[in-house]
Amino acid sequence: MGATVLESINPLLLPSLSLECHKALPKCAGIYFAIDSNENVQYIGRSINIRSRWMTHHKRLDLSRIGNIRIAWLEMSDPRLLPQVEVALIDWFNPPLNRELYGFRLTDYNNRKAVQNSRVKIRCRLQDLLDAQELTRSALAQETGLTSPAIRGLCENTAKRYDADTLAVLCGFFGCEMGELFEVLPKDAEEV
Repeated sequence: MGATVLESINPLLLPSLSLECHKALPKCAGIYFAIDSNENVQYIGRSINIRSRWMTHHKRLDLSRIGNIRIAWLEMSDPRLLPQVEVALIDWFNPPLNRELYGFRLTDYNNRKAVQNSRVKIRCRLQDLLDAQELTRSALAQETGLTSPAIRGLCENTAKRYDADTLAVLCGFFGCEMGELFEVLPKDAEEV
């Protein structure tokens, strides 16, 4: 995205709701901005379903602590553009809560030592999605045809490998993207 396009996006002029009203956010695809009472953009993200994303958003607690946060959104008709637009907007606005987790570099993805030295870990949010929809693991297994052990491994974050077909089924069932099914956390973060 060019600088002139980025300059034309003013999150303060976009439709918005207070963080407490996240259940009323639209079910559209788009980029969302968490804006504090001083009109500073604290966080930027993307989703194919903004309302669903905020039902269990990993930054909701951090933003609640800041207080008086509102969520503004930029609806996008082509969800395929979301990753590129999100990266460009994060680079442009440089929100503080987006900087926290990305201060690392893995130089060799096949190197176990690089993984051990990583300051982040991946957490599957399947249990959060189930809780938000008030679904049980057995109901999910029945609805999707996935096995109970596969669901348990994802819900309890004990799975070491992720089957692409399983993840596609889950994303299709919940109407979410991979970034909504997983989150990146500091390695020393406590499990919820």
